[in-house]
Amino acid sequence: MKILFAGDISTHHSKETKGKAAEAAFAELLPILKSADYRLVNQENVLCPEGVGYAIAKSGPNLRGDEENIDLLKAGGFDCAILANNHFGDFHHAASLATIALLEREGFAHIGGGKDIDAAYEAVIFEKDGVRTSFIAVCENEFGGATKTGAGAAVFNLRKLADRIAEEKQRADFVVVAFHGGNEYNPLPAPRARDRYRLILDLGADALIGGHTHCMQGYEFYHGKPIVYSLGNFFFPWPNTKQASGWNYGYMAELTLEKGKQAGLALHPYRLEVDKNVLHLYTGEEKKTVLDYIERISALIGDDDELAKYFDAWCLGSGVNYAKNLMGYTPDFEKSGHDYETLQKISPVRNLFTCESHNFLIENLLRMEHENRFDEAKAYTDKLAALQKMPLTEVTEGGVYSQIL
Repeated sequence: MKILFAGDISTHHSKETKGKAAEAAFAELLPILKSADYRLVNQENVLCPEGVGYAIAKSGPNLRGDEENIDLLKAGGFDCAILANNHFGDFHHAASLATIALLEREGFAHIGGGKDIDAAYEAVIFEKDGVRTSFIAVCENEFGGATKTGAGAAVFNLRKLADRIAEEKQRADFVVVAFHGGNEYNPLPAPRARDRYRLILDLGADALIGGHTHCMQGYEFYHGKPIVYSLGNFFFPWPNTKQASGWNYGYMAELTLEKGKQAGLALHPYRLEVDKNVLHLYTGEEKKTVLDYIERISALIGDDDELAKYFDAWCLGSGVNYAKNLMGYTPDFEKSGHDYETLQKISPVRNLFTCESHNFLIENLLRMEHENRFDEAKAYTDKLAALQKMPLTEVTEGGVYSQIL
């Protein structure tokens, strides 16, 4: 059984990608996509008409695509949409429910989102030749999470996920968890994120596929089981992203599942041509160069000391803007409710505490200051910047990166 995972799809800034344009976007990837028995992709925005639902107060943008953008899922031959992400609840319950209804109407399975938190945690099972694989999807605790009575994404709860894994182990030969989380633009996972993903495998999952960071992260085999820390973006056109930006690169993860054996893993890297909204599959020497880069960042994951130093450097560079959100916040206990503008203003503060990756960052930054470790972190900032630069790119006139073709 071959299972293929693709990263984040968003058409918020490319709503014209439908019909023939959708087919063209994935044309080069079709041989890989068609070779799989089951294909999953992270649907990063709701798909519904304007006027369905309303924008929630949150930190970060509210993403929406047209219903017709489901043509991308059709063009890729995808079987299942992953909805556990930080944008599935961007337009409140009505938009989330409309997206689920559209997926079901068009024949797509879905995981990680539902009419309430229990529905969002429900698994999907795929069976072939007597081998059953169960898929579960969760995301970090940002905004738009499902509740006991409201629709949204399956936000991470360790107890709930552990129970779901145990239940699915009774029904399937393999349990695969998709996890949406991590520090955006960081090519390496935080040490605590690594430990969390490993724990999920200790709980019984046979593989974990991560996403959310808008850049590729590496992978490892933990006790023989694969962990992919982040696939990077799949199809996520965004204004003013440079061709060399990690935003425009990713890889599909192919799991090979055979009863009685541990999961195998193959990677299929690609890049987005930003001017044409077309994905190009790497082949030959170019593929080898990109895979060598992935191996280089993967090798650091198992080195506790190096991973911690790189994370310190990440916190030093990115933590300042996050830390500014802490200043000047005073809760107003006199009001029973707040208007949208007030909620929007305090959303970045909330996100520092409720989102696991932001919490890791700010906690580590504060520890670094108390322990006088800023100078040590500075020594790794250039090394981190080097890892963020994508392979096969060069600087052209004006300091703009471009792809070497």
